[in-house]
Amino acid sequence: MKKKDVPAFGPLQGIRVLSVGSAVAGPYVGSLMADFGATVLQVESSVGPDVSRVNSKGGIEQERRNELMINLNIPSAEGKEIIRKLLKETDIFVENGKGGQYAKWGLTDDVLWEANPKLIICHVSGFGQYGAPGYITRGAWDAIGQAFGGYTALNGEPDGLPTPAAPLTGDYMAGLHAAWACLAAYVNMLRTGEGESIDCAQFETVAKAQYGYCTDQWNFGVLRSPGGAKGPTGIAGWGPYRCKDGRFIYCCFNGIGAYRKGLKVIGLTYGGETFPEGTMTSFIGTPNGDLVEQAVIRFCSEHTAAEADRILSESGVPVSEIMDSSSMETNAHYKARNVVVEWENTSGQTIKGIKIVPELSKKPGRIWRGAARYGEDNDDILQELGYTEAEIRSLREKKVISNP
Repeated sequence: MKKKDVPAFGPLQGIRVLSVGSAVAGPYVGSLMADFGATVLQVESSVGPDVSRVNSKGGIEQERRNELMINLNIPSAEGKEIIRKLLKETDIFVENGKGGQYAKWGLTDDVLWEANPKLIICHVSGFGQYGAPGYITRGAWDAIGQAFGGYTALNGEPDGLPTPAAPLTGDYMAGLHAAWACLAAYVNMLRTGEGESIDCAQFETVAKAQYGYCTDQWNFGVLRSPGGAKGPTGIAGWGPYRCKDGRFIYCCFNGIGAYRKGLKVIGLTYGGETFPEGTMTSFIGTPNGDLVEQAVIRFCSEHTAAEADRILSESGVPVSEIMDSSSMETNAHYKARNVVVEWENTSGQTIKGIKIVPELSKKPGRIWRGAARYGEDNDDILQELGYTEAEIRSLREKKVISNP
C-alpha cells in the first residue's frame, strides 16, 4: 500500500509520521497517531523483524494497525539515503534506538534537518541522549526503565522481590510522553516554522509518573515502600479482597463520601467517637484503621464479587470487580461502550482487540487497516520515492530491504 492510499479521517489527517524502531515505547507514538488519522510509516530493521512479532502476535495486531510497513537496513549507505528521502515528506520522525545511535550512524539532528528544516525529531531511549558516561548507550527494555526510574521499588510484596508494574507500564509511559511532546512541538512548528528535537528518556517519564512520592521523601521525609497488592499508601480498606465466590474486588475506602455511607454497609458507624464527622481515611496499624480493614474482609467473605461490587458502589465507595480478559469481553459496560472490536489484518485474519481510545465526537479515529506483514509495503513506498523496479531489486539483493 502507498501513502497516497491512506484515507482522510480524524484530527491528525495530513500529518506524516516516520517511526523507526521495535517493541513498544517508540512505536507507540506512531500507533496513537495512526488511530487518529496520521499517515504513519513504520520502519523495521531488514536484519530482523520487530521483536514484538515474536513476543506477542497480539501486540503487533493491536499496535501496528492503520500503519504502512517497510523494512530497511538504515546504517547502510542506501538505507540512510532512503531515510533522507522519506524525511523530506515527513512531519514527525520518531526513533527508539540506544542514546546516540543515530548520531553514531551519521544521522545527527542537523543532518536530519538538512533534509527537512521543519522536522520534529523525537528520540525515545532508556537513558536519554546525554548524561553520565556509561548510561547513555545502555540498552533498556520496559523493566529496565522501571527499575532505574524508581517504579519497581514501589511495587511487590513488602518482604518480597521488587516487581515492575505489568504489562509494559514504562514503555507506555514513555510513548505517551513522547506523543504529547511531538504534538506540542508540531503546534509550535506551525506557528514558527522551526523544527524541534525531543529527548524522551524512558526512566525520566517513569520517575515523573509517581505522584508526589519522590517529592514526599525529598522534602518531607516520608519514604514510600512496597505495599504489595494494596500499594504503598497503607490506607485501610484499600486493596484487593477475596469474596465468597473466590473472585476479587478492589475497593478504596478513602474520602468523606465513602466513609459517610460506606462504613454502614460494612457494619461500622460513622459520626461517633471512633469515626467522628469529617473522617476521610484510616491507616492500617491504627485502631480505627484495623477496624475498617477487618470489616471489609468480613463483608467480602459474606458476598459474591458481583454483590460486593454493587453494594459498595451504591454506597459511594470506589470499587470494581478485578477484571481479566475473559470478564472484560463479557462485561455489560464493556459491551455498551463497544470496547472490544474486530477488524481484519492484511492477511485476512479477523482480529479482536481494543477500540480506539479516547473517543472524539467530531473527528473520531477509525480502524481502516490491520497490521501489515513484515516488509509488506516495501515496493509501494520505494516506488513513491521514485525507485524503479530494477533499483528495488538491487536493494533487495544488497539486503538493504528484505522480502515480506
